[in-house]
Amino acid sequence: MTKSKRSPPKLCLQCRGTFTRLKQTLLEPRQIAVPEKIATHRRAQVQAHREDSTQCDLCSIAIAVLDTAHGSEAASGGYTLWAINLLNEDERERAIGFSQEKFIVAISVTKGAERPTTIKVGATPRIGRKDGLIYNVGTSSLSARVVDKRRFHLETVTSWIELCMGEHTCCRVKTTRNMTRLKVIDCYSKQVVKHQTGQKYITLSYVWGKNQESQLNHMVANDALEECPNTIADAIEVTKMLGYRFLWVDRYCINQSDLLERFSQIDQMDAIYENADLTIVAGAGKDDRYGLPGTGTARSPNRTPQPSAQLGDLMLASTLPDIVWHLKSSKWATRGWTYQEAMLSRRCLVFFPDQVWFLCRKFCRSEALPSIPLLASGERNLLSVFHNFFGDSTQAPHRGSGAYSTEELILHIEMYSTRHLTYTLDALNAFKGILNRSSIPQFWGVPMLATLKPVYATCSAIQDVLELPDLPQSTSRFNLGLLWGLLWDASERDEAVREPAFPTWSWLSLSNTSIEYRHRKLWQQVTLAPSFNALSCIDFQAKAPTDDSSYGRGVTLEGNIARVTKLEQIDILPPSTPYVAFKDPDAMLPTIYVEPLHSPAPSLVNEKSEQMPTPVMGQLRYDSRALLPKSFREGLSTAEAHANHEERNGGISSWYVLGLIGLSRQGTEFGVECLVVEKTGKDTCKRIGTTTLIDESVFRRKERLVLL
Repeated sequence: MTKSKRSPPKLCLQCRGTFTRLKQTLLEPRQIAVPEKIATHRRAQVQAHREDSTQCDLCSIAIAVLDTAHGSEAASGGYTLWAINLLNEDERERAIGFSQEKFIVAISVTKGAERPTTIKVGATPRIGRKDGLIYNVGTSSLSARVVDKRRFHLETVTSWIELCMGEHTCCRVKTTRNMTRLKVIDCYSKQVVKHQTGQKYITLSYVWGKNQESQLNHMVANDALEECPNTIADAIEVTKMLGYRFLWVDRYCINQSDLLERFSQIDQMDAIYENADLTIVAGAGKDDRYGLPGTGTARSPNRTPQPSAQLGDLMLASTLPDIVWHLKSSKWATRGWTYQEAMLSRRCLVFFPDQVWFLCRKFCRSEALPSIPLLASGERNLLSVFHNFFGDSTQAPHRGSGAYSTEELILHIEMYSTRHLTYTLDALNAFKGILNRSSIPQFWGVPMLATLKPVYATCSAIQDVLELPDLPQSTSRFNLGLLWGLLWDASERDEAVREPAFPTWSWLSLSNTSIEYRHRKLWQQVTLAPSFNALSCIDFQAKAPTDDSSYGRGVTLEGNIARVTKLEQIDILPPSTPYVAFKDPDAMLPTIYVEPLHSPAPSLVNEKSEQMPTPVMGQLRYDSRALLPKSFREGLSTAEAHANHEERNGGISSWYVLGLIGLSRQGTEFGVECLVVEKTGKDTCKRIGTTTLIDESVFRRKERLVLL
């Protein structure tokens, strides 16, 4: 039987000269230390192709790669083809069963004359993968795959799961904590049933969407699963495809109208997700009606077409955009509840519009490039990937199992604070699973960062304000731990919103911002200065005060106090320039002036008085610009802003500085970390922000205040 001869590729004039070199580069791989330019196509050539897309197959796939990643006009200014090694030299050395003399070459496409984008994974730069690579489709196990438009490749996904279960010791570790009142969906009977000890199950992580209001107080009847949203229906089918019977979905497996059941399930959320064999992640769409692309059901959406081209006897396909690219555009990755669902899972199967990705604590693989060599160390994994799109993945909490360290817990708080919640009252509940995994005691989500004795490690964040934790009192080690925990800052880049459901001293009290612990490394190196007795007493407001709304919220502080006498803009900020014009956060910090507080407390000192002592100056890191006078934020002069604030708000005579931590390093004292508070009553106050003062002599008086 004669083998049919393939038609020659359709190529434009420029690509005729390019194709020979490109084919040789792919079929005869070699070491490419830095990206090597193959060809650049100008704007006019792209425009000509847009007018007649049938004239060149190579232009079609190159432009499609950019269009898929950046939109339909991404290549309008031209594009450049680059040859790169899929594994760099360091990765080849760590590749298991892969010769260091062997090379894998792919083609990166960039806009205009730009160089390939580098994605940093730990200490390893991954060049060109962000937008997807053009790679050879062949019979080799290292080849790319043409992704089916309707169905994900079940055999490949199953092989990933089996490999993980069989060889990844870290992925087999799960909590031994007993789960109570757990229910699951029987995917064959479509019934919600009681989970039996030892039964294997899968969990679903997804976005509820706008229709969740009608679901919150609805006790789902068993037959309601017949008309469930597309995402849940598709997850049921995927569960069966993977050989499982039971699926856990929060909406159906938690009776939202039963508060006792709801709180008990929220309290064991860490165990629910970690004990599941796999978590299905609905990374596509804006709500639960979208479905899971690639499940092949009648209701599931088709997948985004994969750029591919047959060029004679050479089949090329895009590896499709990197998972980090997808996460940055996924609504799922912005939601508060989904944070712990991903971080607490041992394995995730993520459905994006174009393909599925598998992630576990050990590695990460995609459907279009399923079999790149395994690395002995430094593999991208579930934790590094889910944190990489927030910033440097080297800072990601690395531990998937066991108790979180102080550093890991703080990083989780900072990352979680960037997420959004439909109901801000859920801020603590949606983070409860992470808090449960920490050995660090917390109160209203605030960690007590000092090294504590084991007896204190059983303390946990409270779920209900009517339950007060049994916390130790008046111990210097405990005091120091709580004080560090109070010294968080809100990002100056955002317009923070105060949430009255939470005490002002907790980072949970702010939404629409991101939280930062500036001292998360410093606290391990710094001790209380010998001459600075920060607080003589700390305790929790365990007795109900006259105002019932304050019950369980107050922290009583008795310590050094000074008064804020002046608030002004710092010199580098021109009076007429709005804050939003500055990208440097430090350029947006107002200056506060502080003077000693004597007994009795003096009134606000006249700025022009010759008797006014030289004030201590500090930079106010405030919780929300809404706490500052509007005229100040809009860039009026210092005098105008200060006068306006006095006129509308009675001045800043009610603002005080509480000296919390006296800092010293190697025996040298160098400052005081402080809370800036506003008195709301005779003995009560609320948090305004934090500041650092260099001169601790300003503290000449102690007061006892309840911080609410």
